[in-house]
Amino acid sequence: MNEFDKYMELLFLNVKNNKNIRISKKLKYGFAHYYVTLVVQSKPEPSPSWQDLSVIIDNRNNCIEVIGRFINEQLVIQNDQLTKKWSLRCEDYLNSRLDRDLEIAIEDILTCSIDKSLLRQYKMDKLFNNDTL
Repeated sequence: MNEFDKYMELLFLNVKNNKNIRISKKLKYGFAHYYVTLVVQSKPEPSPSWQDLSVIIDNRNNCIEVIGRFINEQLVIQNDQLTKKWSLRCEDYLNSRLDRDLEIAIEDILTCSIDKSLLRQYKMDKLFNNDTL
């Protein structure tokens, strides 16, 4: 599993600087599933082509699936230690971004509104560190 660890480390080292790396989480049947996806452009403009390689960390079945166009069959890694290790790394990363991502989502929805009063109030409360929100 050394190659898998190297690949995941590469993605985590670059996730903040590379928009082609995505990490997300879903809950299914009460268990966390983490998705780590690398999307690359394989053909240049004017008609680009995209390829991806996805890692799914499944805590319900304690396994890791690797899916991509260049893999003929799904690769399934059944290793409790790897599943726990990378689940914790994904959870830590997502928790570190939670406040920022939520702030962006709130500002985006308030910015779209024709009535900007909520946006103004939100920004003022944030500016003056008001605890009303």
